[in-house]
Amino acid sequence: MPTNFNWNTDEEQSWDDVDEAVIHETQRWRPPRWLLTGGLVLALVAVIGFLVARAVNRQVAEVTDDVSFTVLDAVALSQQAASSGDIDLFTSVLSGRDLNWSEEQKDLVRGGIWLDRPQLGLTLVAAAGSENGVPLSEADVTLQPALSSAEINLTHTYQSPIGNGLTEEVRLQQTLIYRQGESSWLLAPPEAEFWGDGQTYATPFFQVLYPTRDQALVERLVNDLTGKAIELCHLGWLGLATEQCLPAEPLADISFSTSSRYLLELKSARFDRTPQPDLDGLYLLPAPSLIGIPLDEPGYQALYRGYAALLFGQMIQDAAGYPCCEHQLFFEAILQLQLNQVGLQPWPLGEAAYNQLLRQMPLPDLASYYDATVGFADASLASQQLDWIYALVQYQASQEGLAPTTLIQRLSVAGTLGQWLAPVSGPEPFSPAFYESWRRFLFAQTSLGSNTVPIINTTQELVLNCLDARRESASATVLTSWSPATGQFTDWSFYNSPMFMVPLPNDDGLVLHENVTPLSGWQNLQAVPIASRTTLWQSGLERQLNQLGLAAPRLTFSGLVDPAGQIYLMRQSGSTQGFRRVDLNQCENGCLADNFLEDFNTYAVRWSPDGQWALQGVRFLDGNSNERQNIWLADGQLNNGEPLAEGYQPFWLSADRYGYFQGQELFVHDLDPAGASGRSLIEIQRPDTIIDSSPLPLEVLALAQNPIAPNELLILWAEVSRGRHFLLWFDAASGEQELLFDSTFAPDTYVLPESLAFSGDGRWLKYVLSDGAAPNMLYLHDRPVARGDALIFDLPEASYLGHDWSADGAWLAINRGITIELVSLSAAEQWIIPLGPHLQCNQLAWQTITTE
Repeated sequence: MPTNFNWNTDEEQSWDDVDEAVIHETQRWRPPRWLLTGGLVLALVAVIGFLVARAVNRQVAEVTDDVSFTVLDAVALSQQAASSGDIDLFTSVLSGRDLNWSEEQKDLVRGGIWLDRPQLGLTLVAAAGSENGVPLSEADVTLQPALSSAEINLTHTYQSPIGNGLTEEVRLQQTLIYRQGESSWLLAPPEAEFWGDGQTYATPFFQVLYPTRDQALVERLVNDLTGKAIELCHLGWLGLATEQCLPAEPLADISFSTSSRYLLELKSARFDRTPQPDLDGLYLLPAPSLIGIPLDEPGYQALYRGYAALLFGQMIQDAAGYPCCEHQLFFEAILQLQLNQVGLQPWPLGEAAYNQLLRQMPLPDLASYYDATVGFADASLASQQLDWIYALVQYQASQEGLAPTTLIQRLSVAGTLGQWLAPVSGPEPFSPAFYESWRRFLFAQTSLGSNTVPIINTTQELVLNCLDARRESASATVLTSWSPATGQFTDWSFYNSPMFMVPLPNDDGLVLHENVTPLSGWQNLQAVPIASRTTLWQSGLERQLNQLGLAAPRLTFSGLVDPAGQIYLMRQSGSTQGFRRVDLNQCENGCLADNFLEDFNTYAVRWSPDGQWALQGVRFLDGNSNERQNIWLADGQLNNGEPLAEGYQPFWLSADRYGYFQGQELFVHDLDPAGASGRSLIEIQRPDTIIDSSPLPLEVLALAQNPIAPNELLILWAEVSRGRHFLLWFDAASGEQELLFDSTFAPDTYVLPESLAFSGDGRWLKYVLSDGAAPNMLYLHDRPVARGDALIFDLPEASYLGHDWSADGAWLAINRGITIELVSLSAAEQWIIPLGPHLQCNQLAWQTITTE
């Protein structure tokens, strides 16, 4: 150190002693070498520490990422197993630390509700490009510090119904816990800390217990549920007086449970929404975190509607005193109606369902469904059967104007469906009056009646035979018509008894049979009449054809008329005799039918196109029979008949060429009044040879000809011993043929022989299939047959003249009782034409109306 530096205190040193002339220069200070060395060492250590820390952090991140991916692999595997219902695979990724919880998870997978939430009206949407529909890209993994457990938040998209067949997509987030097992990550139950402590919350209606984890969501739900409970209370659905709708203390206890067992309690059926309160009246519901936490307002509203339907469904049941599970299907349908009325559930029927029901009459036998003690969850019902039940419940409520709770209460006292319907239907639950009311209800649910019917430039009108409720007699009928050119109805004739109509050829008249029976009504048309009247109706003018006295048997029109529409044949109902002939040329002022024509006994009559000749022969004869029957040739007046050939099912190909069947072979002849000539055999390939190497003899049950191209035939073959039917389209000129129907592939279905026909313009061919129960199905093929698929229409009832097409073949009309379904065959469009509220129609036919 410098020698001129002395350490002194302030007291020992006087500033006056300093020699100002002496200036002591101080040397610049340098840090000691050891300090520099130490600093360098510290800096080096810091750099190394930073590098080591960064390497460690990178390694930790890599390890964390690896663990996260491993966890996600386990998540994907469990999702795959749950989606496919593979219990063994699902068990392999399931923790066994809580056996009860593990069994509950497997039961959820078995029920298809591990992630799906149909019990709340929520249907899981498979995400595009995801693993088995699970959007793992939206998975959020949180690992615990020890890397031994993880929380995975998965966001799923669900479809929620909003009515009218529409749905909206909502997003819910589920949290799953996975823990490290001996060799893999396993799905595990949450610890108690996951849920937090139990909390309570009270409103005027509800006392609620819930886990802390769901506090904010539960409190909002309960406030909204309370508002809805007050609304239901004022409707009288909760069994409380109006003054009790703001009670001083809560009326019901709810527990939002953390146990997945309560997901199972809800079951997996779409309409089974009633939670089971325990013995103390506590309503137990799964906590929101078990269902999924909504991520947006639509998600919350969907969750709220689901909870509200579950809760109030049970509360309504309790208030109505309904004892589970009598008439369970009808109870659940009524409950669905109630929940729909307060905006909690969409009504399952849309316009398409009502249109379908409107076309299908009569109602099926629903007695077994009414007696069922299982709900929609367990009953094996087709959607059509569900629709019948829902519609009938809605009809009952709309007709009586009763609260649905009243309908529920009546389930307890009405032992049969008829008794339950009695306040609406009367003592006869399925009477014509009931069906009229039922059809009008269904029609009111559709918008088809508001469609604008096009103006059709035609001279034809639809003539309808209808029961008339304006008259005092329940069996009174009216003949009315609808003009497609004006859209107007015209009443033509009134009758006091049931009436049956049959059209003449060329749509230029109707034969009307009025019968007075001991019992009136459409369902008694086959009863023995005590009086009968037959008239010819043409453009509003009537001519009496036959008047029988009291207790005389009635005559019915056979449908056999000559091309000029002047001669037609009547058959005596129940008689084994043949036909009576009526010559309209002699009936200007009324006439009686001629005597029975003995040669016509059980015969068919086919007039030649020019009406000059008539073939008489049996319609059907066993093709394997050794018995031979004659085909007769007579003049156009059905006189001077002579045997012509042996065979059956005669028909005309032209004015001078005819054909018939002999056994299983088709023969064609040129007409020679002096005798047959030019005999030829036309080969027809058996329609069953392709499927049967040893076919049995076939028989021709029915035959129809194209009026424009007579060579085209519709032939209905039958192999009676095996109960098989074959419908064949055949061109006798070219030999072309096509099989239209083969009952081998529909063993309980057959073609109605009388349904075979071609349209007036020759374009369309038709037939009706029946399985012995309504509805029958009408098939129309556009020629050529191979052009495309058939148009198919259901027929409401198996009634004669339930449908008809216009003379030009462009329009098909189908009778629906209180409406007419009008179909444009060329444009494949349809319209519904409502009839008057007083009409219940049974028959219709296109007719050419003239005003001369």
